[in-house]
Amino acid sequence: MANDQLILALSFQRLAYFELKQIEYNSRRLLHHHIIAEASIDASALRNMQGSLNSVEFLVEILMVKLQLPLIHRVTGHVHISTNPKLCYSTRATVANAHRLLYLCMGLDQDVDLKRICIDIPATWEGIMACGILQKQGIATLATAVFSLEQAALAALLNCTYVSLFINELKVHFRQGYVDYENTSHEVCRQIHALYMYMQSSTEIMAASFTSVQDVMDLAGTRHIIVSQRLLYELRSINADAWYGQLGAYFARAPAGDHWETRDWRPLMVSKESAWKLAFARSGFGRNEAKTIQAINYLCDFQDQLEQLVALIIAANQPAENLGATTH
Repeated sequence: MANDQLILALSFQRLAYFELKQIEYNSRRLLHHHIIAEASIDASALRNMQGSLNSVEFLVEILMVKLQLPLIHRVTGHVHISTNPKLCYSTRATVANAHRLLYLCMGLDQDVDLKRICIDIPATWEGIMACGILQKQGIATLATAVFSLEQAALAALLNCTYVSLFINELKVHFRQGYVDYENTSHEVCRQIHALYMYMQSSTEIMAASFTSVQDVMDLAGTRHIIVSQRLLYELRSINADAWYGQLGAYFARAPAGDHWETRDWRPLMVSKESAWKLAFARSGFGRNEAKTIQAINYLCDFQDQLEQLVALIIAANQPAENLGATTH
């Protein structure tokens, strides 16, 4: 299971969107109306960091940072802030976005320890290249929306701090009744562990997109896991010693015919763009790249919704205590 001495606070567009649109109990005010009001003031004070962003995009980035910064004082590990997923096919734009997020952290909290901030970036070729540049600058990164060994290998070659392996494609969380029966990433998770042992890599796996307690129990032994509040409640009620299945089943033994301990991992050590993109396109007969593209689409959709929400708030031009009415 996840190292209990390292607690990570995660932020990405979906979480930020649902957090910012919450309404106070017995009130029409936004729960975070004070943060939104402060962010508008901060946007004016930090305008020199805005660059080519429009006012809505800039305010969204400030809000993403403001939601996360207080958590630094409550957790012992990294606090994660996501780059704009719309930039994930541009290395230069993603690096610039990451730098701006860190400058905003310093602008909003002069005492912030930037070593505690981890920048989350979708695991396209360009995104992983951006991770590599940032890592060389001493900035922690997480390559997210990973579904394949090809992505994991490249991330490790470029010394990403983490890779976020999605066990189920994101569609399972948004399309009611949809189940990814045959193509989950349980086996990929175990293989990435073996790959990283072979590479002697310091990159750590952070498994995500779980849908059941069974998923979590199967992958016990993974260094870090991200689970929903619902699964946390279910796990809390379970006695692991009395679990009816085998804990860490995917690490306890390899499936028949898969000799992963002696596999030749060298073909995965690809750092040339054209060769890597072809290998990724062929991974799982195109299935893994398709899942990554699907995940990027969901992330971009929530980025759009965040921007639309903030635009409504700006357009309303109301006192902070009345902003809740603009979300209906």
